[in-house]
This record gives sequence, structure tokens and C-alpha cells, in this order.
Amino acid sequence: MSLRTRLILTTLAVAVPLAGVLFLLAERTRSADMDATIDRLLESSDCGPGGQGPAGGGPGGRRPPVEVHPYTADFVSSRPDGRGPAFPSDLRAQLAIVDRAAGTWSMSEGRGRQIALRLPDQTGRCQILLGRMRPRPGELREQLIGLGSVVLVVFLAVTLAAGPTVARIHQLAEHVRRSPATSTADAPSLTLRGNDEVAALSSAFVEARHAVRTHLDEVEARERALREFVANTTHDIAIPLTVLQTDLSALEDTTAGAQAHHVRSAMREAHYMGSLLRNLAAASRLDGGVALDLRPLDLNAVVERVIARHQPLARASGVDLNMAVPTAPTIGTADATLAEQAIGNLVDNAVRYNTSGGHVAVVLDHTPEGFILRVSDDGAGVDEAELPLLATRRFRGGAARSRRPDGQGLGLAITAEAAATFGWHLTFAANSPTGLTCAITGAMDAATR
Repeated sequence: MSLRTRLILTTLAVAVPLAGVLFLLAERTRSADMDATIDRLLESSDCGPGGQGPAGGGPGGRRPPVEVHPYTADFVSSRPDGRGPAFPSDLRAQLAIVDRAAGTWSMSEGRGRQIALRLPDQTGRCQILLGRMRPRPGELREQLIGLGSVVLVVFLAVTLAAGPTVARIHQLAEHVRRSPATSTADAPSLTLRGNDEVAALSSAFVEARHAVRTHLDEVEARERALREFVANTTHDIAIPLTVLQTDLSALEDTTAGAQAHHVRSAMREAHYMGSLLRNLAAASRLDGGVALDLRPLDLNAVVERVIARHQPLARASGVDLNMAVPTAPTIGTADATLAEQAIGNLVDNAVRYNTSGGHVAVVLDHTPEGFILRVSDDGAGVDEAELPLLATRRFRGGAARSRRPDGQGLGLAITAEAAATFGWHLTFAANSPTGLTCAITGAMDAATR
């Protein structure tokens, strides 16, 4: 509920009961005055045996404001013409207990007052007097106008007093709402003129915004420096690491026996270091808001490069790595570096977490909707409950933690984030009897379909 609505409802909640109380007080005062007038007239009335007609007649034949009617002890009119009003039943019930009864008298002009008085020491036909006093003409209308005026005055007073404050709060809220989307230099001024609490609040917002902006600038500067450091370090290490992997691959072909085992182990570790560096560089690009170079890309060639790069790791791990791609090009829109790293992470996981003598199949195919890339292995796989969590950063399944305790849990998460950036979709499914299948689906470039 807005502050303006709350203010209106609060005003009505105060004004309406206040008007009601004033109305009741005015009505009570009016009734007391009418009762006093009727009592004086009744006390001065001379009710003889023949009865008495209305008292207090007005000029021009108008009906008098106060009427006095005599009645017998049986509540029968004792007027000579017998045309007195029927005695009110409520007053009749009261006179059975007391000698004086009072009540209201409803009529078209409003509510009048009526008093019945049992006369002492009276004989004959005049033993009870009924006095009635009509309301003033227009009295009900005046009361309603008075009540409406009270409500209106209270509402206007509260509106004039609190309305400008509410407007200033709305103005401040709009400035604060637009402030985070702009830099400090371009942000609208939050300072409001005045010496009230709203002006003090705006000054507090200015101070808080300046402190938060300063802190964010420092954090952004540190993150920018860290991304640059990761990018530069990755570039500096990638070249000698590639040379090391090439030399280890050549050395593997000329080494036998126990020495070959050490060479293969060194090759696996070098490959792991290279994969980790590339994942750090990819994460830095994805997290840093760097504009990606999205362009049509032949995924056939990407898959072939990924397989060629992972064949030495597969041989060193004793895993049979195979691939199949369509004859026709598979053109998708992606960033070449990130796409190659995303697919490489799937192949790297399938080889690294497999067993000696295992198999990995990488199959790229066309579909009516675009393309599908499947990377399947017959390794230990993951539990069914862990499948939805595989694309979460820092998450590692139980089998992965036991086989590679030093893993970072970045590869599949980076693949999922990169795929989402390209408009692709990554899914995981368990193989039977063991293993895991990772599938990437996406649309192909319209010009090549």
C-alpha cells in the first residue's frame, strides 16, 4: 500500500468517527433543549375537564413547532373533536412504570422529540399530556452539511500538511531508483532543498551512494586487474606449455618400459595444466562482460581440432578416442575460442575420468532443428541425483573427487555458460551400464541449412 493511499485511509478513519461524535453531541444537546422546551410548555398547560387542543399556534395557520395533546387514563384523546394522534406505544410502556416518558418522533422533516407526562391530582378526561416538538425546517440538511464539512476540513488539513512531504518522498524515491543505472557523474542529484527530515534523508542517500560507488569502483578495478593478470598469465604460460606437451608426445614414441609410464604421467599433468589455464581464461571472459566475437563457425573443424589436441592425453590414459562428423559443414554462430574450449571440456572430462581400456565417442550430427553434439564415455559416470548439478561451478561428483582430488569443478560449468551465451543447450544423461553422455544442441546458420 502506497503512502498516499495510507494517508487517505487514515484521514477518513479519523474524520468519519470525529464527525460521528460531533453529530451525537449535537443531537444530544438538541434533544436536551427540545425536552426543556416541551417540559416548560407542559408545566404551563391548563388541562381542564374538557381537554385542550394544540398549543403555540403560529401565524398564518402554520402548524406550531410544539403541540400539546390531552389524553385520558386509558390513553384516549380528550380533545373536543377527538382528533388527537394515537398515543405512542413506547411512551405508553414507559408510563406504566414512571410518570414521565420521553422519546423521538419520526417525520418527513427529520426526528422530533415527544414527552408524555402523567398529571397528579387530575380528574375527568385530562389525565395525561403528550407534548411534541417538530424539528426546525431544514435541520436535517444542515446537520448533514455540517458533518460533510467536518470530514472535508479534516481531509484538506491533512492533505495540505502531508501532501508536499509525500510528493518530496516520491521525488527522492525516483532519483534513488534511477541512480544505480548511472555513473556518479551522470547520476541525478539526490539533494532536496529544505530543512525537514526528507532533506536530511536525501543527504544521507547522497553520502551512502558515494560510499557504495567508491567501493564498487575499487572492486571493479581489482576485478579488472585480476582478469588482465589471468589473461596475460594464460598467454605467457600457454606457449611453453604447448611446447612441453609436444616434446612429451614425441618422447613417448621413443621411450619404453618404466620410463614410458613417467612420460605418460607427465603428459597427463601437462594437459591438465593447459586445460585449467584455458578454463581460467574462459571464466575471465564470461565473468568480465567482455564482448564476444560471435560469427558463423564450422563446428566440424572445431571438433576435429579438439580431438587432435586430446589424442595424446587419450593415448597416455589408455582410452580409445573416436569421432564422427557430417560430410556437410555444420555452421553455428559462436565465439571460436570459447566454443573450442566448451567442446574441449566435454572431451577432456570424458577422457580424464575414464579408465584404462575405456572408450570415448564424439559424434556431431545434423537435426531438423539444427545440430547435436554428443560426447559419450563408458567410465564410472555420476549418480542420477548429481546430473542436474554438473553444470554448477565448483561442484564435483563423488567419482570425480575420488579420481582427481585436485580438480576445480570449472569445466562443465564453463561449457554450460558458454553454450547459453551462444543460444545452445547442454544436457547430461547416464549411459547403461556405466558412463555419461553430454549433449549440446543448437541452431545452425540459416544460410547453410
